[in-house]
Amino acid sequence: MMYIERKDSTQGDKYNNYKTKSFSLWRCDHCGKTTSTGYDDVPSRCGGCGVGMIEYHPKSFKELRKAGLTELERQFNDNLKRAEDDLKEALQWEGKTYKGTEEQQREKLKRWFEKTFIKARQEFNQQIKAVEDASDFGNQLVITVEWKKSYMWGHNPRAYTNYGFVGSSIGGCGYCKHSTSTAEALNSHLPLLRLLYAKEDARLRAFNRSKLKEEDKRKFLSRRAILGYGAGYGILPSFEGGVGVSSHGRIVKNLGLVWRDITSTSKTDVHLITKE
Repeated sequence: MMYIERKDSTQGDKYNNYKTKSFSLWRCDHCGKTTSTGYDDVPSRCGGCGVGMIEYHPKSFKELRKAGLTELERQFNDNLKRAEDDLKEALQWEGKTYKGTEEQQREKLKRWFEKTFIKARQEFNQQIKAVEDASDFGNQLVITVEWKKSYMWGHNPRAYTNYGFVGSSIGGCGYCKHSTSTAEALNSHLPLLRLLYAKEDARLRAFNRSKLKEEDKRKFLSRRAILGYGAGYGILPSFEGGVGVSSHGRIVKNLGLVWRDITSTSKTDVHLITKE
């Protein structure tokens, strides 16, 4: 779908009360049919041919891999530049201390940046490969959250899945511990991450090829607009903790799955994810 323009429509009722309604027009790249939506909305799919706004490419994460490696390289070059521009500040920021002359310290810091970059790149490629090789999403994913009394924090949740995952005990206060536990469970399930990565890959592909203005691309084709709030701000998308369980439900829905809250008591919460 390609954005065309925004328009205003003025309509009056029998009492001559006129109201102006703004809407956006989109044209399908596949069949050419024009679709209208609300002013700030994006069509999920074409009303004519049914092609989605963001299409899935579940077997290949070419765009995601390229974007991630580019970002890692940019961070590495920025670090090298920091070491050149202000060595003292760079050392303090990284919590590093080295012996020797200023130039020797700079070279040591640069070598550490290089080792960190190589390690991050290896971990990134391993994560992408693991998700690419994951099986298709099965019939269901069951997340059970058990709440245990804590002398210090009141009650701590711990998440389990029907695939054998056992999460950590989530302590602390002042944030949503429930969604922090469900985030652990969701991120542990590679078939679900495969769907998440696939949609992010398709989003990047649409973003890079879109003819929208830059400000409109960042509004309509951002990760938050396509995947939903709580899908992470890092190089790779993920389910964030502390964002509220309902945010996880919306992300799952955007992946074409169904989220159901089965049980909610003072001791146990059960969430079920199934195919539509």
